[in-house]
Amino acid sequence: MEVNRSILLNSINEIVNELVDTSSSSSDNEIESLVFRTNVRPRVKGFVENVNSFSAQEFKKNFHINRNVSDYLTAKYASSSWYTTRSYKGGRQQTPVETQMLAFLWFAANKTTIREMWRQE
Repeated sequence: MEVNRSILLNSINEIVNELVDTSSSSSDNEIESLVFRTNVRPRVKGFVENVNSFSAQEFKKNFHINRNVSDYLTAKYASSSWYTTRSYKGGRQQTPVETQMLAFLWFAANKTTIREMWRQE
């Protein structure tokens, strides 16, 4: 049974207005975002490009290792049996091995996720 989205939103809007009992009514966009919520996770764009622009001192400060150690670890991980490429073609593109390693090193050095760090700025 398919329900018309606008009818559903109007019904929910009426219920919300009755429950909240305020003079201002919620907008359709607010209600729609609550009812039809999708798990949209903020993505950090350009992480590797930002890291590649770090000086040697900035890299060491943020990752607690030298850049050439990071490059060595990335190469070892890419050639190991732990790193596998996807065989199917659907969905998002696979995260590049360099991005995976830098994200892990960032977490290991800072005990926080990159997403949390960029959200605070």
